[in-house]
Amino acid sequence: MKGYENVDEKKLLGLFYSKESLSAMPLLKDNKVFASDCHKAIYINAEVCQGEYERTEKFNLKLPPVEQELNIPLLSLQKAYDSLPKVEYEEYDKENCNECDGIGSVVWEYTDNNGKTHYQDFNCPACDGFGFFKRNIRKCYEPEYNAIIELDGFFINNQHIKAIIDALFLLGKDHITLLSKAKKDSEVWAYFRIDENITIIVTPHCNCNEDKADAKVEL
Repeated sequence: MKGYENVDEKKLLGLFYSKESLSAMPLLKDNKVFASDCHKAIYINAEVCQGEYERTEKFNLKLPPVEQELNIPLLSLQKAYDSLPKVEYEEYDKENCNECDGIGSVVWEYTDNNGKTHYQDFNCPACDGFGFFKRNIRKCYEPEYNAIIELDGFFINNQHIKAIIDALFLLGKDHITLLSKAKKDSEVWAYFRIDENITIIVTPHCNCNEDKADAKVEL
């Protein structure tokens, strides 16, 4: 990125979209490159981007108005995220199954007494239908998928907070500025500024309450 030494532009944008939901991301609109998974989005001024992106006229989300400028330290975000209850899961490397070429199924054939051949798909007997083998299995711990963090009186999924944390680390920033936040029962998103070129919006859990938060950002 222009003006951002050693920042991986592709990796930064990749924090905010899912290939499964919006495979065309990132896109260019109104002189901004943006990426979104419909729950969070990042907007970067096109003049600092080095990649080439397809222009679109879709995605007409209007950015919320600026209501405040509250600096939130990266350290506070990280502490809140680290304090979330953790669950155990497996992390592993994948090796494609050569028996089914990674498809997960094989075709078996049977010839009946009349000489007619029948075909049917079955789960691959070598990989049990997974299409791959697990290698170097590791036990890891991370917050539950739906764990919620309270931030200045409203509530955000921990994965959205993690995307912000990772973006700040990539950019070498020590804080993010909260410009406005969703009001209960509204469709306004929380609006953040990293610097003059980069903004982030996330959709909070507007119907949550303090008792249901799994962690809180201390300001």
